[in-house]
Amino acid sequence: MADVFVSYATEDRSRAEQVAGVLTRAGWTVWWDGELLPGDRYRDAIHRELNAAKCVVVLWSTASVESNFVLDEAGEAMSRGVLVQVLIEDVNPPLGFRQIQRATLVGWDGWNEHPGLAHLREGIARHVRPGPKLLVDQHHPDPEGIQGRSWDTPCEAPPRRRRLMLVVVLTVLAIVVALMVGFW
Repeated sequence: MADVFVSYATEDRSRAEQVAGVLTRAGWTVWWDGELLPGDRYRDAIHRELNAAKCVVVLWSTASVESNFVLDEAGEAMSRGVLVQVLIEDVNPPLGFRQIQRATLVGWDGWNEHPGLAHLREGIARHVRPGPKLLVDQHHPDPEGIQGRSWDTPCEAPPRRRRLMLVVVLTVLAIVVALMVGFW
């Protein structure tokens, strides 16, 4: 079962695939109905994955605000407290979903970093921690543009806070040890 379930309208399939790719590269396992295999039963697979996901990302667009399937999936996610909303077009979410903060990917070209992506990742991270590795997109038109990394380079997600905390703790310990030795 996936960490993140992506809900979207059929008309937004290419955008859903781009969002799923970004989230996968951030270290999460992602399920969207593009993962269905021949012979899978849509209703069964969607129900199983929706209920198992730790986070449900709903992509709101002109088409999805009218989609009964997206509304049902968003409602289920909201009732479980795992809803993360994303505007992919300049629309208002349906009634009942407007009082929940959302990330905005309006104008995102699908490749370059966008401020809304960081907001989206932070929202998801409240529900599920990202995996240990971040993979660079092989299909990115500017392979050196992703934080200066090269093609196909797996890199550890930077644990900056832990590193900083370790430096602070070791510094304090060194000072305490030096003071104790000085007093003896």
